[in-house]
Amino acid sequence: MLCPLCPATSAEIPKEEFPSHLSSFHRQRKGCKIYCPSGGNKACLAPYGSTSAYLNHFYKFHHNKPSSSTFDSSTPSSESLVERLVLPVPEPSPKGLSRPDGDRSVEVENQSVREVKNPVECESLPTQCPSTSLAGDRIEELENQGLSELQHLIEFEALSSQCSTSSQLHLEVERPKPATVSEQQQSVPVEYSSTRSPSPNCSVNCVNETESEITSGQQQLVERVTVPYKYEGLAQRKRPVSNYENNDLEWEDLSEKECLDEVEFAFHSRAKSNSSKEESVLSEAADLVLFLRDLASVPQKAVNGTVEYCEKIIKTQLSQFSTLVNTALAPRNIQLTDVMDLPATIEGCAKAFTGIKTKSQQDTYFKKKYNVIKPLRVFLGSQLKRKRKRISGVRETLLVENNVAYNPTIPFLEKITKHPDWKRVTCPSNFSPDKCILDSFMKGERYFNSEFFNAHPDALRIILYYDEFDSCDSSKAGKHKQGGFYMTFDNMHPKYRSNLELISLVALVNSTTLKDVGMDMVLKPILEDLKKLEKGFLLPDGQILYVSVIAVIGDNLGMHALCGFKEGFTANRTCHHCMVDLHQLRTTTTEQENLLRNAEQYEKQVKNMAAATTKKRKEQLSSEYGLNRDSCLNELETFSVITSVVADEMHDIWEGSMPNQVKKLLHHLTRGEEPAITLDWLNGALSDFDYEYSEMRNKPSLIRKSHIEEEDGKLHQSSAQMWQLATYLPLILGPHVDDDGKHWINFLELVEIARIVSAPSMPRYAIEYLADIVESYLTGYIAHYGDLIPKQHFLVHYPRLIRLNGPISLYSCMRMEAFHRTFKREAYSIGNYSALSASLSNKHALHQAVVLSKPLVSEMEYGPKQKVKLSGTAYWNLLVGTDEVVESLWVKRLGVTYISGRCLVAVGLSDFIVKFARVIHIVVWPELLFICEEATTESFSHHLSAFEIKRENVHALKVFKPTELLGHSVFHSHIFDEKEFIVTKYCINGSF
Repeated sequence: MLCPLCPATSAEIPKEEFPSHLSSFHRQRKGCKIYCPSGGNKACLAPYGSTSAYLNHFYKFHHNKPSSSTFDSSTPSSESLVERLVLPVPEPSPKGLSRPDGDRSVEVENQSVREVKNPVECESLPTQCPSTSLAGDRIEELENQGLSELQHLIEFEALSSQCSTSSQLHLEVERPKPATVSEQQQSVPVEYSSTRSPSPNCSVNCVNETESEITSGQQQLVERVTVPYKYEGLAQRKRPVSNYENNDLEWEDLSEKECLDEVEFAFHSRAKSNSSKEESVLSEAADLVLFLRDLASVPQKAVNGTVEYCEKIIKTQLSQFSTLVNTALAPRNIQLTDVMDLPATIEGCAKAFTGIKTKSQQDTYFKKKYNVIKPLRVFLGSQLKRKRKRISGVRETLLVENNVAYNPTIPFLEKITKHPDWKRVTCPSNFSPDKCILDSFMKGERYFNSEFFNAHPDALRIILYYDEFDSCDSSKAGKHKQGGFYMTFDNMHPKYRSNLELISLVALVNSTTLKDVGMDMVLKPILEDLKKLEKGFLLPDGQILYVSVIAVIGDNLGMHALCGFKEGFTANRTCHHCMVDLHQLRTTTTEQENLLRNAEQYEKQVKNMAAATTKKRKEQLSSEYGLNRDSCLNELETFSVITSVVADEMHDIWEGSMPNQVKKLLHHLTRGEEPAITLDWLNGALSDFDYEYSEMRNKPSLIRKSHIEEEDGKLHQSSAQMWQLATYLPLILGPHVDDDGKHWINFLELVEIARIVSAPSMPRYAIEYLADIVESYLTGYIAHYGDLIPKQHFLVHYPRLIRLNGPISLYSCMRMEAFHRTFKREAYSIGNYSALSASLSNKHALHQAVVLSKPLVSEMEYGPKQKVKLSGTAYWNLLVGTDEVVESLWVKRLGVTYISGRCLVAVGLSDFIVKFARVIHIVVWPELLFICEEATTESFSHHLSAFEIKRENVHALKVFKPTELLGHSVFHSHIFDEKEFIVTKYCINGSF
């Protein structure tokens, strides 16, 4: 029978050998016709004796290597064996792609396979296969079938319908005689040459000298073609070719201009190229979807609508573009529809979002791309509840499941510890080497006295946070309240830890579920992982990382719920640090060591409560001890609710002691027939105050009369607003009050306490000073205003807690509270409060995976930049090694924005006085530098709680690197009574 794929003559192929012929020769190339050397007829097959022998010949000829068939070792060798293949090459039309001409030479480096002792020479193998040619009608038939290809070497993308003649391509492969071992080790040059005669029936003679190379069981053929390029049509391709793979070359139009650049190409697949382009488009489309879902917090319905509109826009634009192209090609009698199926092409290009249109498809794509750690919904039990069905409206008793959405801790730690920036942000060198400076948990007594940290000094230190927040507006307050468990790492310096993206969600649970099943049941999945982490887990580099929970933080109600203490401030013993009763709490001004809680006492109290036989007795013991239960967190080897519960200055000071103090102070200053100030004047002063750019965000709200006169009135300031109000209030009110006013002095003492406690680092000697000023403040408050509130009592424990755990500011909940806003915004965008915990956890898991795919340390952001000659600047003598620098108007580094001419930085400390410098220029290249004008610090005014500075020599400039600055903040000066003052929100390295 005739082979439909080969340019055969009238000869037939036996039916029994036709399947082997067809599958062996043609199955590897879909839509591509393989030309047999002899046309695939029986006459050519006969001399080989069998199909396997013929296959051996075919693979030898086309692939320059033997097939898997065994050769006859008795075949005599010859000096050289030349095989000639004559293949039809259609002549391209003027509109088609150009073929190589006579000026083009091709050099090929051919890394051949292992030589055999007797190369591919068979006894009956003819020296030259008979040549065949195709008539013009056969060429036209092949063109109609799309079979215009040059076998194994060249593929033309298009053939002109005007072509009626064919050229003959003669491939002449000369194989050298078998080389000896020494000769095989030598490098044999490989060269391909191609020529073209003016005649349309030209032939291309390719001479191939193979280079033998002994490899370890793996054969690979790599071709490199070096072409002095003068014509269009060659594309750059480079890819290894497998042993038995038919590969085509793809020709592409590069440019219209002539060039002599070297163009390298190797065999490649058109499908693979198109696939990579489609993946690139899909990746960009997925980035848009990710931006809408993650950064913009757009509801899913809006995301789906955006996808649809984008596809419509793409389709419309492509249609308009094709119309313009057709209009431009019309004078040349060219139509795009003659070359491609234009409607189908436009329709295909418009489907840029194929595979990521639905939410499930998007989740699948993002999970694969970013390795998203999928949250777990942990079943906590079921309860029978009376609920009304939505459809029927009938109230029925239903079985309601309780669950918690848990983000697995161990996979997250494994992933983040593999991040390239992990060692940078957790490097101990980020902290001060001075042991007298407290700036981390490692400087506290708990760290030095811990057996765990003595054995594992580089262990990962986790700070666990818990608090409840409302995820919707006030009309549904409480119904959808969520309990959030977050964690951060004490190993990170505060300048990195303040980044909200480095706060990790551990679990989310509905507050109703929390009440139904209890805190210990919710903590169970978290506790199981924490126990494993204490034993250590293996890192990719082979090291074992140990993990310890050093502290739990949150508001007082949250910490008491987490640790099993009495919840609420009306209990008899509300302090989780000591055993003072409610009466002692209101009058105690110093820490009583004999009343402090300890581990032995705690264990005895827990046992007594467990042994209580009646509910009444248990309630009596609970009130006496200030305990509700034993916390399951005590099961951790390195955790104890007695020592691991650290104070929080945000809730104790900025949302407790300070609002109470400011309220009473303002009530005192605004009362009487001749008040020192009026509330209207104060609100005007707060509104007209010259807040600088870093102070505008936390500008205090106006204070109403009811806020300070009503017994239960509140100032309605956030913790950040209260911090700024208390910091700048001395500067605003100072000129209008007496220096020796007792109420004023009592307020300034609390401001001083807050500045010490809020410092990220402090010297050890400041602890004793803090204890003295706390006692003085509490004594004065009792004398002026009466009983203390519980949050004021907690201040007496601050000096001891700092000595044990390091600065209190390291355990502040302020950034954790800011993290709540992320989930509130996401809940609003979701718009569906069914299974809200799971929905929020899934969105956070995606966001967290995206964060971990980027640098952990945010890159610097720059404002307008300009390149200037160093010789023309005022600081030309301060920099060396460069002639040009790049200046910027502003720069943002690690969350802090520096603007030239509008901020000051701390550059030194002398006798508790901070030295400041005003930023005049910001150089961002070749490195970040601050060109500053130093200011003279005259003194620290305790009455105004501010530093007085003067600028004397405005022409004296100095250069400071970011690492040379004190603190991680910018400061601003304010003028009062023709004097310039700087207010600091915390004490800088033990300063005033």
